[in-house]
Amino acid sequence: MCWLVRTENPHIYETPLHDNKVEEWMTPVDVRKFFLRILKDASSYRLMNNIKENDYLRLLIQLKEKYSEANKNLNEIWFNKFTDEDIAAQALTFFTDGYETSANALIYTLYQLALNPHVQEKLRDEIIAGLEYTKGEITYEAIQELKYLHMVCEESLRKYPPITYMNRICTKPYDLPTVSGGTYRVEVGMSVVIPTLALHHDPQYYPDPDRFNPDRFSEDNIQTRPKYVYFPFGGGPRICLGMRFGEALMKCGLVAILSSYDVMKMEKTPTALTHDPKAFFFAPNEEIWLDFKKRTS
Repeated sequence: MCWLVRTENPHIYETPLHDNKVEEWMTPVDVRKFFLRILKDASSYRLMNNIKENDYLRLLIQLKEKYSEANKNLNEIWFNKFTDEDIAAQALTFFTDGYETSANALIYTLYQLALNPHVQEKLRDEIIAGLEYTKGEITYEAIQELKYLHMVCEESLRKYPPITYMNRICTKPYDLPTVSGGTYRVEVGMSVVIPTLALHHDPQYYPDPDRFNPDRFSEDNIQTRPKYVYFPFGGGPRICLGMRFGEALMKCGLVAILSSYDVMKMEKTPTALTHDPKAFFFAPNEEIWLDFKKRTS
């Protein structure tokens, strides 16, 4: 089977989100109403039955009701305006981030596995061994034991991070080293752009950065690099909320596909991916064609 795998509209992320008309276009009315109804029903049910699950929805409900002692320094007016619509928007963002990033990451990983069949075979051997232990059942716990799968996913996210850069606000003065050997003082309140894609392809930290090499993420090799030269989902307190959700979906997809199919390149498969450097999310300019061959054993 030959499949064209790519996001249908990679340029959607270049659109400014603060425009109300754009928000309506990106999120259809029926979708917004659906999430609002689901979140209202779930919130009401939990409050009426005194259910306190330790999850994302509970945090949003607590945020709406009353800000905690630790957050008293934040703007009280902002919290008073935190409505059911805001909760629904946060939940929609959680699912959108998780599904969209994992779908794209899955595509890029399959693409690299098609270009690197030796990596694909090694990964498949691990997957099949893991499925034999669980009698064919794909469970979250079993996936966490697949170390090479994790390394493959990490390397794919290094080459193709979901976001190509991040914006942050400086919270304390910092002297940033410059290429000329001096320093540049970053003051509190200044906006800082962190070039995620550039860091992920810096040969100082990742030799031969264009090569797909999952061994970069062995436990020993990870220790040779500074901590914050790899952050496909961000880092610190503002790390992507859908990170673990997205990674789990990505890994489940790889296990399901590779246990049943050989993924191969074809004549129309690009040898490399280019992208729009202005795009916030990584979106290739090329169409990704792959050949899926059903395995018989």
